[in-house]
Amino acid sequence: GRAASHQCVSGVFGRALQCKICKAAVIYSTHSREGAVLEVHRINPLLSLGKAIISAKSSDPLLDSSYEGAVQFVTSENIPREIKRLLVNSTVRFELEWKAVTMPEKLKAEAQQHMCHALASLACIARDALPQGESTREFSSYFERRMTASSNSSNS
Repeated sequence: GRAASHQCVSGVFGRALQCKICKAAVIYSTHSREGAVLEVHRINPLLSLGKAIISAKSSDPLLDSSYEGAVQFVTSENIPREIKRLLVNSTVRFELEWKAVTMPEKLKAEAQQHMCHALASLACIARDALPQGESTREFSSYFERRMTASSNSSNS
């Protein structure tokens, strides 16, 4: 088979970086410092592209567990062996890529649940703050008066 090559990419952005990412069969995401949490700001765009990602375990096991399956977590000393395994075994790599490409939808669904809960909680707080006997329409003008009063008092 074809010999594997590797590149350590730093300081590359935009189209040049996208080109390198698209050509990569496996991507290793390293931590920015010792004891760091998972670099989701780097990993999420790679997941949406369906890339096979290897990462050392982070200092946040809960966050790691939510990405488990879509990202292959290994100890630092096992990184070279895991990269080789994914390059040699395309079936395992394709399974990881499939889990990666479906991960953004999973994250979106989880976030929507939390967002709905937060909005429902805010609606309850707003309802409870409504003075007795006032309608929702009256609440809008009440809220505007409160916000104006608050704004005026902070400008004094």
